[in-house]
Parts: sequence; structure tokens; C-alpha cells
Amino acid sequence: MFSIRKHVGVTVAAVGAALTIAAVADAATHRAAKTVSFELSGTLASDAGPNAMSLTLQTTGGNGPALKAIIGVVQPLVVKVGSGTAYRGVVAGKMVSVASDALKATDPVTVTIKAPQGSKWADLAAIAATKVVDSAGRQSGAVFVFRGKATPGANGAIALHVTDGNYRALKLMLGASQDETFVTDVHSKLVRWNNKKSSVIQFADIKAGDEVTIRIRIAGTSTLAQVLAVPAALVVDREPAPISVVG
Repeated sequence: MFSIRKHVGVTVAAVGAALTIAAVADAATHRAAKTVSFELSGTLASDAGPNAMSLTLQTTGGNGPALKAIIGVVQPLVVKVGSGTAYRGVVAGKMVSVASDALKATDPVTVTIKAPQGSKWADLAAIAATKVVDSAGRQSGAVFVFRGKATPGANGAIALHVTDGNYRALKLMLGASQDETFVTDVHSKLVRWNNKKSSVIQFADIKAGDEVTIRIRIAGTSTLAQVLAVPAALVVDREPAPISVVG
């Protein structure tokens, strides 16, 4: 009887030890599989285009896990994106959802990839980014808003017959010609309103006679000449909302 009890006790203890070891191993496996965010920041080497499948990123920074993952990796990086990737960009000074074709070459972006902790770049390159944030157009300074009939010109210039604006813009227009020329560049966001929805457009989509609103950010004490020399942050074709002259 004693030997049987002893044998049973030893067996129970062995099973208990085995279960403990299995539990520890299982916990270690779960810890190793923990999903974390890999965040890479930099500038785009080329336009993303519509329905993008990849982005070419010249990396300038990132969080700890991301920087560790790209040690020794040749730049620029080719980042996978897809239908599940969320894009955010600056429109009218606000960060909103945009399509991939809003992302242009040299735009500063931050890319987030969700992957198991400790992943290498070879692993990350095969995973579509969950989010891409384009901060181009997030300028500092006061906002000057001009509105009127547009005549597109060469090299991204827009001749505008100014008929409205916010307070800062209208104040600058005192004694000035009603016809002024504004400039755009690759960072200028071009948007058209249609049926209460906005969509990204190209410069060539702006036609002579279109009602256009131009927003520029620069120091509030700037002269009209200084404002006109700064590329527009946002150009909105057929914006429906009236302009408040308060700010």
C-alpha cells in the first residue's frame, strides 16, 4: 500500500511539473508573438499614385522597434501597402482621410506596420502598412484665404480675380489689384468639391473660370508680396462653403 501511494505521489508530481513546464513554454511563446507597432518616418521618393501597392520611403527616423529592424538595410525602403492601409493627410489645415494618390514625392510621411515584436525588415517588407500619415501642408503661421475666378497658368501658377477672402486676405487686398497670381508646388493639395464630397485633383483639372479658394500659411504680419511668393497649402475648386472674414 505504501509503495502504491508513493508511486501515485511521484506520478502526480511528475505530471504537475510537466504541466508547469508546458505553461511556462506557452507563456513564452505568447510573449514572443506579441504584436507591436513599427513606425518609420521619412520622405516619399515618388508619387504613390491611385490604388498604390507600395511606397518608396527615404527613411529619416522611426521608433525603437523600427530603427532596430532596419539596421544595415539599404535605403530607400519599399513599403508594402494595400486595400487595408489607412491614409491620412492635411486638407484645409485638418488631418483627414485621403486616398493614396494624395501622397506625392518629397512629402514627409510616417508609416505604421503592425508585426510581431523583434521582426526584421525582411518580415516587415511583406506586411502591408496599417497606416500612412502624410504631414505635407501642415504649415505654421496664420491662414490667408483668397477666393475668386481662376485662370491656370504655367508652372503651377494660378491667376485669380479675387472677390472674397478671410479678414487677413481682404486687408492685404486694400489698394491692390483685384487680379493676383498665386503659386503652387508639389506639396500643394488640390481638391474639388462635387455633390458635397471632396476628391483630390491634378493641376490640369482646374479650368479657366472655375471658382477657386486658395489657402496660404505664413506669418500674420506678412505683406501681400510675401504671401503671393509662398506656395499655396490648399487649393479648393468649387468650394461650397462661404468664407468667414473673421480670421
